[in-house]
Amino acid sequence: MPAEIVSDLDNFTISFLVNVKEIRAWSRFFDLAGPYGFFYMTPLGLDDSTMVTVFTNENSIYGPDLIATDFTIDLISANKWILITVVVSDKELAVYYDDQLIGTIEAHAQPKDVGGTFDNYIGKSIFDADPYLYADFKDFRIYTNALTADQVSALYSLTE
Repeated sequence: MPAEIVSDLDNFTISFLVNVKEIRAWSRFFDLAGPYGFFYMTPLGLDDSTMVTVFTNENSIYGPDLIATDFTIDLISANKWILITVVVSDKELAVYYDDQLIGTIEAHAQPKDVGGTFDNYIGKSIFDADPYLYADFKDFRIYTNALTADQVSALYSLTE
């Protein structure tokens, strides 16, 4: 992905259709890293949960901060196509699987607060020790606005 892809966006959406072949701890659906932290989503992180994380370090405007959403429900299974949508709106992160809202979290920091991202990956972590995501992607989109629940539902209807 290009550098600084979400650096100036207050509201945006990342949505992708993915078929995970093997669920590997700390692999990444996406990982965006900048000078002040990183923003990523992993199918299997802490406590055997799917995680979306925004981390800012001591040099960011907010200082050290960690915003992590942990979804312990088992929705990501191997060899099944699923639409995953992460909506960033104001100070909230919302995660959808297919057209179902799984959860939201309020955030002090936003993904743009990690700074001008220079390491941006799909299916790969910024950390060499983390495994690659063993998956197929049919579609990966970044919208420059926060999609509504109805728009996420309409997007999902296109995948059926």
